[in-house]
Amino acid sequence: MRLTPIYATLHQTCDLFFQSEPRSLRHTIYCTIGEKVMQQYSAVIKKYAAVLPHYLGIIILLHILVCPANNTAQETNPAILDFSLKTIDGTDVRLEDYRGKKIVHLLFWATWCPHCLMEMPKVKELYHALDSNVYEILAIDVGINDTIKRIRKIQKKYEIPCKILVDEKGDVTKKCNIVGVPYHIIIGKDGTIIDRFNELPEDPLAYLNKYITPEDPL
Repeated sequence: MRLTPIYATLHQTCDLFFQSEPRSLRHTIYCTIGEKVMQQYSAVIKKYAAVLPHYLGIIILLHILVCPANNTAQETNPAILDFSLKTIDGTDVRLEDYRGKKIVHLLFWATWCPHCLMEMPKVKELYHALDSNVYEILAIDVGINDTIKRIRKIQKKYEIPCKILVDEKGDVTKKCNIVGVPYHIIIGKDGTIIDRFNELPEDPLAYLNKYITPEDPL
């Protein structure tokens, strides 16, 4: 099986998508995507690599970059999740600090993701509708091809009210098995993952209300 044509196409498409970025950054993006390709699409590659190498490379890259995450590929993991990231203002945020106090809604996103930006009005509506004393939304930028300057620009344009964290090294994104954005993970007060899905439903407040207990007012 020859993977060279697929990787060559991925490399060319990365250069096209991120041509304004430094060569070193484009190479990092290419390596990161290449690793995801081997992890998530090995079966597809083995089946079709000899038939459609170039088209397959482009399709896989586009799926990773701009398509919503595949909800069916992710299962709820009851294990307690913990991490520490900095906000765009440099403040440390540790997930453990919310344990026993709030439900935490993690939104994995990126400034270059059109589906993510389309969700921001819903995120804003959700943020203002839910009591911040019992429900916290943390928007985690996945780090690839993003800068603090660009994130601030998007924050201002879309009036994103919640805390924005930056996963610069992609460690948290990888730990949570995120292979596409936007992606949402709901963390219960006990620190366990109680739900995960790709896009917010039409009425997110009605959907998420099931996680609010009677003693937790909206």
